[in-house]
Amino acid sequence: LADMAASSSSEDLDIVPGSDHERLPISEDNEERFHAVNAPTDLLSAWASFACSAKDACHERLASAGEPAEERSSLSLPVEARQTVLYLMAELAATAGLPPSAWFQAAGLLDSAAAALAPGTRPQGLVSTLPALCVAIVNLIRKTNDAYGRVKDLDLSTLAIPIARQLIDRGFEVTLNITHEDVLAQEINMLHAVKWKLFQPSVDSWISKLGARLRVLVHENFSDMVNWVTDQSIFVARFLVMWR
Repeated sequence: LADMAASSSSEDLDIVPGSDHERLPISEDNEERFHAVNAPTDLLSAWASFACSAKDACHERLASAGEPAEERSSLSLPVEARQTVLYLMAELAATAGLPPSAWFQAAGLLDSAAAALAPGTRPQGLVSTLPALCVAIVNLIRKTNDAYGRVKDLDLSTLAIPIARQLIDRGFEVTLNITHEDVLAQEINMLHAVKWKLFQPSVDSWISKLGARLRVLVHENFSDMVNWVTDQSIFVARFLVMWR
């Protein structure tokens, strides 16, 4: 079923270059149904291309840093700092009234900000801005979730204080003096880091789209089972994103 859901044409194609598995043909009727549930093949193909481009760009930035390969991980966000803020961002997103799926989007944007560090920039430079950056990310998602652009520019800087305290307790050097202007500045930095592409395909969005395609392929006969698999996959994905 997974192979069927990932199929992209009426021809037999490899799922992965060099793979011995072959995709099953997808009928035009099913392609129309994929579009009806907002999970068309061309969308998934675009997401896959985006992921490959982002990965290549990240590797290029690391290589251009001029450090030995074994030391390039030092350019990434420290694991403990990342886990701390991701845990708190789940609460922050809930406070902002965002759906649970927003956490995956926030995690992706945080990693994009870390990957966008200029070559040679030390991790502490990003850690010191994490409280304001996390609030900025959640606020940007909150704004983009309003299709009519009616979200007010609220002062959410006070929500950054608990994040700062947690980082301080873990030995990181951050300030508790976080202003609304700091958050707005991080919103601008975030927009530049992702080149204004705030929506990035996440594990959650991939699983949701594949689940929708599976329901189409089984003609909704096993919807409960597909929903269970989807829910369990997203549950596990949270841990993988948190601990990767």
